[in-house]
Amino acid sequence: MDSQPDGKQRPLGVPTIRDRVAQMAAVLVLAPIFEVDLPEEQYAYREGRSALDAVKQVHALLRKGYTEVIDADLCGYFDSIPHDPLLKSLARRISDGTMLALLKAWLEMAVEEEDEDGRKQRRTQAKDSGRGTPQGAPLSPLLANLYMRRFILDWKRQGWEAK
Repeated sequence: MDSQPDGKQRPLGVPTIRDRVAQMAAVLVLAPIFEVDLPEEQYAYREGRSALDAVKQVHALLRKGYTEVIDADLCGYFDSIPHDPLLKSLARRISDGTMLALLKAWLEMAVEEEDEDGRKQRRTQAKDSGRGTPQGAPLSPLLANLYMRRFILDWKRQGWEAK
């Protein structure tokens, strides 16, 4: 469990060592494939980009005359990502059915957490609800960025980028 600033706890989906190694291998192969598709404005969890880079970009845009900035903290983002649209996004670039099945299995893996009495329980909420990427898993930041891409591109299509 990971403690939040508001005192709430969120379960971390830390995979077994074997799954961590397999997921890291998948990240090493998949990240370059999807990196080219990510919008320039997307900074989180990307090699060579930081929060400071994002702030510098905002300052540069303000100097160019842009007048509006949106600062958003996406509460529960990792837990809310719907599996079906995410898997469709993955399938656009991955043709290997075995790899897609493995990615789906990782999305649906059970999370072990402690209840109020300290007893360990396996939770299958992601599988049951068809939502969420396991926080703490090596693959989750890449998957979160891939899903966020949809939002950013839609934002641009609606003309919000140029305000």
